[in-house]
Amino acid sequence: MASVSLGSPAATKAAASASRPPVMGGVPVKLHLASRLGLVSLLLVATTAGLLGYQPSFVTRAVADEPAKNSACVIEANGVQTTCTCVSTEEGKPKDLAATLSATASVLQLVCESTLTFAPDEADKQVCPAETTNLQTCVSNGDSKTSIDVTSLLTGNTEGIKWETVTREAQGTTKKLSIPPANLPYTDQRFA
Repeated sequence: MASVSLGSPAATKAAASASRPPVMGGVPVKLHLASRLGLVSLLLVATTAGLLGYQPSFVTRAVADEPAKNSACVIEANGVQTTCTCVSTEEGKPKDLAATLSATASVLQLVCESTLTFAPDEADKQVCPAETTNLQTCVSNGDSKTSIDVTSLLTGNTEGIKWETVTREAQGTTKKLSIPPANLPYTDQRFA
């Protein structure tokens, strides 16, 4: 950018050439310095963002795509479904989880890794009683049946209420229990 002043043509020419950046090796020095300042500024912003806990979008996407490694129950974004993921620990025992079914969150989905099995074994409409301490002893068939029918805890017409197997790409087993709000009991009921 040239500075303009009223005066002789020689003074105007000198002012214009004085404001031009010197050239080193065919590249203007100011542009080279500006590039370095830009890179330093970018590095400063990235470092500050990293220290404050912000992650770039590609890192966030990679973390979101990673499968869950801990057992947990999470209410989905739509608020209608609760998904409980069962992962075995180093001791081989899954963590105890709790989920609440309500008029707004009336679907329970259980996702178990391939080394774990559901209890009771043939779930269909069966669940384990709330007082069950060892899920391996909760069975739904034979003479030693210890499971209960989930519909015995509900109200209204419960014919269509049962565990459904969900097909997933990942390994493991997934089952879903959907209870219409009209079938929820009037008092709190529990099952394991």
